[in-house]
Amino acid sequence: FFLVMRVRWWLLAVCFLFILVVTIEEIDIVSFKEHKENPVVSLHEEITPVHKEKPVTPVNEIPIENKEPKENEMNPVASLTEEIYDPYSSLSTKPSNSYSATHSTQYEDPETCRTYWNGPIDEKLLICWFYNHKQPEMHQVFYIEDCPDFHDYAQKYPFMKELDVVWLDSWEDFFATLHFDYDPEVPRYVARNAQPQHKSDVFEYAMLLHNNGTFYADADQCFFNMDKIRDVDFIINVEEHNGSPKHFSNGVFKITEPQRVARVSEVLLKDFQYNGRMMTFKPTDWGAIGPNYFSGILSRSNYAVEHTIPITTFQTLEVYGWNWYDQGLEFCGVWNGALQRTGLHLYRDRRIQHETKILQLLQSAMEHPTRVVTCTN
Repeated sequence: FFLVMRVRWWLLAVCFLFILVVTIEEIDIVSFKEHKENPVVSLHEEITPVHKEKPVTPVNEIPIENKEPKENEMNPVASLTEEIYDPYSSLSTKPSNSYSATHSTQYEDPETCRTYWNGPIDEKLLICWFYNHKQPEMHQVFYIEDCPDFHDYAQKYPFMKELDVVWLDSWEDFFATLHFDYDPEVPRYVARNAQPQHKSDVFEYAMLLHNNGTFYADADQCFFNMDKIRDVDFIINVEEHNGSPKHFSNGVFKITEPQRVARVSEVLLKDFQYNGRMMTFKPTDWGAIGPNYFSGILSRSNYAVEHTIPITTFQTLEVYGWNWYDQGLEFCGVWNGALQRTGLHLYRDRRIQHETKILQLLQSAMEHPTRVVTCTN
């Protein structure tokens, strides 16, 4: 009897060991398969996907073509996650008012006119924006910061929905898209300290460096004829009361000839470095980096040397129509005279002084969009 019981227990033990061995082997096989499929496992047993790195095309090797990019090809540089990277995405082309930009300006030609605007819309400026938009030879792109009522005015003036707009929400993000070396403190200093006029100054110099040349115009600059500024670089010689030269205006200019751009950039770039002018100017000084600074940059760079593209120096009347101190001039005479020249600069003080006439012209322009309206007293 005892012998039979001993044999029975021995058989049960052998069966148990056999079952245990088989179970362990199955567990190991399953674990091995899972590990083979997902070799990287976190301590919390969450699968961390492994990405195969894709080589990034250097920016300086990307061909730049003057043609409209196809959809989803605004920037051919692919990220490691195989998504198309648009460096202007951080600039928020859809602001809080839900107005979306119509154009990407990452690789624009230097001939594109660039304009900076900060703050609520000044309705009196829109007469310039309208006529500039109508110019068949002119492509103007607006970089707009902190403008809560743009959408409201776009409902009132539908042409504004056709404007090319880049929403500048962050100076650090904006600078991160630029193709030149700068000290990281520069965009932070500008964001913290600069007044709107300083920001427009920094913007235009940055565009010149970024695009290897630029055509810049303030938001209050109207263009009526392009004949005299076609195929040339130009600057404006602003005059004193007695007619003698005072300085070169940085409110509108075009510098695109490669050797001229290289000389100007060499002088200008130093002020975007550590302790340079772009991070040390006095915020209380209205013209700290304005016309006098711009005139100094041009003088030190020997800008007037002729190369493949000539440079024209205009007197104030040709492009501005009047000087800022011309308070006594009759507005309709200034406007109608400017229609026969290159353009008109609607200085802030003159806009306030002649507000009624300017808004009447804007209304007439909306009613007769196919022609340039004249001013009548």
